[in-house]
Amino acid sequence: MGRKRKKVRGHSRYFFYWLIAAIVLYFAVSKVIIISRNIDFFNVKRIEITGNKYLSQDFLLSVSQSYINQNIFDVNSKEIETLYDNIIRVKNVNCRKVFPSSLKISITERVGVFFIRNVKGEFFPIDKDRTVLDKADSYLKEDLPFLNLSFSVEKLLPGQIVEDKKLDYVFMVYDELLNSQPNIISDISEFYFRDNVLHFVDIESGSRVIIGMDEIASQIKRFLFLRQNHGFEKQSLVDLRFPNQIIVR
Repeated sequence: MGRKRKKVRGHSRYFFYWLIAAIVLYFAVSKVIIISRNIDFFNVKRIEITGNKYLSQDFLLSVSQSYINQNIFDVNSKEIETLYDNIIRVKNVNCRKVFPSSLKISITERVGVFFIRNVKGEFFPIDKDRTVLDKADSYLKEDLPFLNLSFSVEKLLPGQIVEDKKLDYVFMVYDELLNSQPNIISDISEFYFRDNVLHFVDIESGSRVIIGMDEIASQIKRFLFLRQNHGFEKQSLVDLRFPNQIIVR
C-alpha cells in the first residue's frame, strides 16, 4: 500500500484574518480619535518647558500659549518645534504630547562663552559654535570673559557664525583651560591681543598671562602648576611662550 501524504495547509487564511483584524482596529482607533477631538478632556491644559538656563519660562511659554485649549489630537508637534527653532538662543527643541492634555517641550539652549564687540563698541555673547547670540537684558547675568577683538557690525549680527583665525586661536586656549581645570574660566576676565600675541587676565592674581600658539596644552599645564603653588606675585606678567620655562616679570 502506498503511503498517504499529509495535506500541507497554507498560511494564507491566517494572513487574511490578520488583515481583517488590522482593518477593523484601524477604523476603531480612527473612530475613537474623531470622537475624542470633540471632547474637552483632551484639550491641552498644561505646557511644560525644560532645559532652559537663561531664557525665561514666561517667554518660552508665551511662544506656544496659543496651543492651550487646542485638542491634543490636532496639535502638530513639528509645528511647535519650528516656532522655537526661530529663537536664536534655542539650539535644539523636542515637543511631545503627554495624554490626555499636556505638552512637554524640551530645549537645549545656546550658552555664551565670550563677549565679543563690534567697531561701535557693542558687546554680544558668542557660543562655542561661534554663533552670535542676542544680548537682551535677561542675559546680563551671564558671567563671561571679554574677548577684546573688534569686528564689523555686519559680522556680529545675532544668529551669524563668526569665522576668524584669531577667534579660533582663542578657542583653542579656552578649550585647553576648560579641559585642564574647568573652574578657572570664571577667574579669567579678558582675552586680548597685543602685537598679535594672545594675553589673558587672571582675576585672582590680577596678572596678565602671555600664551603662544605652539604646545598650548603644555603651556596651560605649567601655568596651572605655578598658579596652584603661588609661584608668582600679584599683578605679574607671566610669559608661557618659551619651552620648559616660565618668565615672570
